[in-house]
Amino acid sequence: MILRASLLLLLLISASSAQHLWEARGLTGTPVACLAIDSTGTLYAGTKGAGISVSGDQGGAWRHAYGQNAAVACLIVSDRNEVFAGVEGVPALLQSHDAGANWTQVGSFPAAVTALAMDTRGILYAGAQTMFNSEDHGMSWNGWYPFKHPSVIQAVTTNVAWEVFAISTAKRDVISRSTNNSNHWDESFLDKGCRTLAVNAAGNIFAGTDSGMYKSLDNGDTWKQMNAGLGARQIRSIVIGRKNALYAGTDAGVYGSADHGVSWTEVGQGLTGVAVNALVVSPAGVLYAGTEDGIFRIVAPTTAVDGEQATPAQTFALLESFPNPVTASATVTFRLRTASTVSLSIVDALGRVVATLADDALPAGAHERRWTAGDLPGGLYVARLRVGAASETRKMLLR
Repeated sequence: MILRASLLLLLLISASSAQHLWEARGLTGTPVACLAIDSTGTLYAGTKGAGISVSGDQGGAWRHAYGQNAAVACLIVSDRNEVFAGVEGVPALLQSHDAGANWTQVGSFPAAVTALAMDTRGILYAGAQTMFNSEDHGMSWNGWYPFKHPSVIQAVTTNVAWEVFAISTAKRDVISRSTNNSNHWDESFLDKGCRTLAVNAAGNIFAGTDSGMYKSLDNGDTWKQMNAGLGARQIRSIVIGRKNALYAGTDAGVYGSADHGVSWTEVGQGLTGVAVNALVVSPAGVLYAGTEDGIFRIVAPTTAVDGEQATPAQTFALLESFPNPVTASATVTFRLRTASTVSLSIVDALGRVVATLADDALPAGAHERRWTAGDLPGGLYVARLRVGAASETRKMLLR
């Protein structure tokens, strides 16, 4: 049964990739180095020489937010929707609390910040010749020293146990790791020219290299090549989607895996042979790619890659809200297979409608609605989507 399910999912990925095209979404002609997205769906693009641009409408329109000629190395959005950026020539971290409208410098480092990560506790990690961390959203920093000599930190990531993994350009065959959240580091050897790192919810570590993808099930002690369908392509970016779906931006297009990297298939049509420097998945499940020629997105393939492909009888899907638990507001996401009249509401534990987020006709595709809890008391709430006589619900916990 498991084998049949896996084969069906792989067939769905192949079918999706064959049917969907990548769509240009702005910054045409601009090399994009990094991407980030916040919980409202606001998209941030760091470029190789034109600063930071921001889009609040899924890439339909962009506004320049920072640095006319700045080269941006890394971007990250915190659990509080703060944006942090590392910029070439700036020995500090840029921080914005208002979607890039204003920026301040936080921290003081020996060099520009070239890699960023944040763990589930909200601790921020920055690579700037060596490693630093901040437990107060960038107000103060502690220095770590995993490398014997100063080096450019190319990538950093953390796992669910709050362990930290980093790659430096001085020793790209070595992944340095801190297994006790301190200045005690050891080394995991992977002699393949590492470029990027990612960790899924199961704790599997993925390393993108000059010769394809590698995976470790034992915290980096051993590695296995995972190139079936991918080949020995240079991996420039990795992102984890819903249900641990895995996406790789390569020097020749985007590839996806629904089985934890065991097998790969090209995602969509239109980026074959194109170098993809950055990937990000929106709260609605839309995959964005940053390339040497601007931003592209693909609207539908993530539904197949992450296992949420609609059956013939299923015409809509209400997805998990983000964030959940909810502290002040959340994004409620749903998909329509065909144009439909929908009703989306928030219901409290007594069955009372406390908010109506949608009550109109909508086109097919992915949709997002923002729920702001306001003065509502904490407790259990339900997002309820009705399409015709059918309905789906998702629980949300308001704190």
